[in-house]
Amino acid sequence: MKHNLFATSLFLILAVMAPVTRASSTSVVVHSSRTDFEGGEAENVVITSEGNVVVGRAFERTRSADDNLWSVELVGEDTFFGTGPVGKLLKKTTAGFDVEFDSPEILLPDLVAGNDGTLYIASIPNGRVFVRSPQGMVSDLVTLDDKYVWSLAFSADKTKLYAGTGPAGSVYEIDVARKTSQRIFRSEEPTHVLDVVVSESGTIYAGSASDGRIYRIKKGEEGFASELISVLPKQEVRALALAGDVLYAAANKAEQGAPRNFTVRTLPGGQIVPPGQAGAEPLPATGFSTAVYAIEKTGVTREIFALKENYVTTLASTASKTLLIATGKSGQVYEYIDASKVQVLFDFEEEQVLDLLVSRGELEGLTTGKTGAYISLGGIASEGKYTSAVIDAGSPATFGRLDVVAFHPERADSQLITVETRTGNSEKPDATWSAWKKIGGFPSKDDDAFVSGQHGRYFQYRVNLTGGKEAFVIRVSAFYLADNRAPEISSLQVEGAVFASGPVRRTERTEEVAVKWQASDPDGDELAAYLHYRIRGDTDWIEIENGDPVTSPYKFATEGLPSEVYEVRLTVVDEKSNSPARALKSQRLTPAFIVDHDAPEVESLRISEEGVIRFSATDAGSFVAYVEYSIDREEYRGLDPADLIYDEATEEFSFKPTAQSGSHVVAIRIYDAASNQTIVRRQYDVK
Repeated sequence: MKHNLFATSLFLILAVMAPVTRASSTSVVVHSSRTDFEGGEAENVVITSEGNVVVGRAFERTRSADDNLWSVELVGEDTFFGTGPVGKLLKKTTAGFDVEFDSPEILLPDLVAGNDGTLYIASIPNGRVFVRSPQGMVSDLVTLDDKYVWSLAFSADKTKLYAGTGPAGSVYEIDVARKTSQRIFRSEEPTHVLDVVVSESGTIYAGSASDGRIYRIKKGEEGFASELISVLPKQEVRALALAGDVLYAAANKAEQGAPRNFTVRTLPGGQIVPPGQAGAEPLPATGFSTAVYAIEKTGVTREIFALKENYVTTLASTASKTLLIATGKSGQVYEYIDASKVQVLFDFEEEQVLDLLVSRGELEGLTTGKTGAYISLGGIASEGKYTSAVIDAGSPATFGRLDVVAFHPERADSQLITVETRTGNSEKPDATWSAWKKIGGFPSKDDDAFVSGQHGRYFQYRVNLTGGKEAFVIRVSAFYLADNRAPEISSLQVEGAVFASGPVRRTERTEEVAVKWQASDPDGDELAAYLHYRIRGDTDWIEIENGDPVTSPYKFATEGLPSEVYEVRLTVVDEKSNSPARALKSQRLTPAFIVDHDAPEVESLRISEEGVIRFSATDAGSFVAYVEYSIDREEYRGLDPADLIYDEATEEFSFKPTAQSGSHVVAIRIYDAASNQTIVRRQYDVK
């Protein structure tokens, strides 16, 4: 069969591009790797380690009335489930589920099948292990000293059953024929052993729920002996799996701000239940990280897989020695093949995948929590669908070409891959979004079909695949042009001008003021600033620097201006980064300020025979800012006006300087707010 690798016309450019974002220009979001695609929703598709989206296995979902299907096991042709928060044993039927056993416990966290059609059932919180006979009768097998039986695992010959328990952190060996038990391991500190696995040679592995420790337990001539083989950096060893000589361990960690024990919850009265169960606090949306480790026989440990904002619920190995990794927050199941091949097998709408059913070395089904369901798997689906995560342009935008690189058989009878898009202005798609719009498909000769032309801040694309694994998507690139946003002026002030903020004080006279501003652009555009001025009340603005761009601070010369009240207009434009049709500007006026070239005056200067000096200081341009005097050329001393405050154009003064009898000279110096000054001298006699 002939195949084509097909892309729209921009593919050759994209092949060497990383995602690009430039201010107010065309931007592109490229999805081409597993991590790019796994942020979306996959339905009947696999996201491969190479970053391809290909049709996966078909599945059938059966809902349960119980909140969580915590465990699943196959006995012959029958599938059984352990539930919580009401500990029931369910059996799958063609119509749904039958209740096989309504236990007095709150949770049945693990099920394992025996050789002879029996089923063994772990329970919480009374340390009971139940057995279901092939005839369907359920009875007590043993009751352990530890109250929380989290995990069960058989020896190779299925004569001995091993139980991981808490809160003492123990492992028990149970003789299923004799219905007896003995504790074969206990951790150094109280904790929970959440999972145990047994190798073909009979070696038992156990993981600690609180300190990341993994133990190896072996039976010798003198009984069982344990050794610590690895300490993982994540605090909770949630699941173990064996594939040949390699032990895999999933460890979860509550980051700062999240509950420490997020798998093990304590209810009033000391009962402990897993997340999502009745009475437990809901799991927060953030604060977790998880990793999976490969541990060799020697204890050499290496991290092979990690996720942020997620946690692993269970692991399982397949006949081909690949590792299946189920998550408890995103509803995803990953397949780890080797260090270079990790792919998303499933991405379910249910958030928690709780258990995996592997039979004859192949994954046959899985269970979910919160909305309890059993998902049974079939062969390759006839079709699949991938919906991208919401793409945020940062502001309203026009979305243009959607380039899709796809591999498909050369068939003219139908389109094996179709592409749809939609846009909206709310972060999560809702009724305000546009309807899905088909914009193209493969095979097709119509390149224009891949132009979206839709407008909105948020964007999604969806690809629909048919034809089994013969057609798949390799790369999707979304081009968009964000609407230009105007610059923002955060501050504008005039320094050195009359009515500038701050203390009124004597200063040196200047013939300029400083205009200062701060401006930014929400799109990161390069900005240009322009200044104009006018006498307040006039309609015409006068260009500063002949209309050329200026920078802050700008020294504005006032020497040649009439004494008036002025204001300056700042205009900030993003014209350097945008075409004339798209460029935007913002404007802002300075506070009004006075240009005053006229010196203040002294009026009605009078000196009495007793030496009392009285006068008025007045200024026509601004206001009297400071007055001082000197007697007989001594150092100047400041004066207070009659009302003590310098705040008027005319101020009254009266003072009597200390002076001996005789002739004296008084000098009075007056400053206005613009630092213009006048000095008046007068000779007088004191009797």
